[in-house]
Amino acid sequence: MPRGPRGQTAWTAAAFLIECMQEVDQVSQFLADIRGDTRARYGAAAA
Repeated sequence: MPRGPRGQTAWTAAAFLIECMQEVDQVSQFLADIRGDTRARYGAAAA
């Protein structure tokens, strides 16, 4: 664990950025799934 206020701020910021990156990854996967469903249902012309 970091010591001092600057260390705590850096630790909190790093944790927040990791969470943001995970959310972006989940959204990207969700969009990829939707695109795959669209192509499967309507063909490549719809995508």
